[in-house]
Amino acid sequence: MRGYLKARTAGRHDVLDALGAPESFADRGAYCDFLARQFAARLGLEHWVALYCPADLAPPPMAELLADDLAANGCAFPHYPTRHFALPAGADPLGLAWVVAGSHLGNRAMLARLRREAPGTPAAFLADERMQAFWKALRPRLEAQVSPAEAEGAALAAEAVFDHFLAAFAAHASERIAA
Repeated sequence: MRGYLKARTAGRHDVLDALGAPESFADRGAYCDFLARQFAARLGLEHWVALYCPADLAPPPMAELLADDLAANGCAFPHYPTRHFALPAGADPLGLAWVVAGSHLGNRAMLARLRREAPGTPAAFLADERMQAFWKALRPRLEAQVSPAEAEGAALAAEAVFDHFLAAFAAHASERIAA
């Protein structure tokens, strides 16, 4: 499953990675922008997860940690509306769980950079360990052999999550430019 999901979403993943981390965590404005984009993307996603996702595939919520980081870093709180999220018909929430849990790997690398470039900067979101535990619990399901139909359902969900993040990041950039 994991190999299929990686291959199927590689292009979206590359685009999101390019938009993700700030060039320098020492730039407080860039870090605040990163936090605000993450917050905007995760709110709608976490709302859907709370209502519809099976408990064993529900990633730990991160929006509250992002809100805490925004406040602790003196960042302006995003004022644009939350983007709605829903999985398409036939999608398997395992793909959603894979995208969100897999993002912790990038978060760990960003945390190391943040601590190097801006020691002491509040980073509850990047430092949270619940997602790492969720990833470890999810890995056996991701390493299992699955049918093409099962892989397709998970890929539909993964693509929807990547597209949601990309749309939220683009909307945030538009709001920031308009402000």
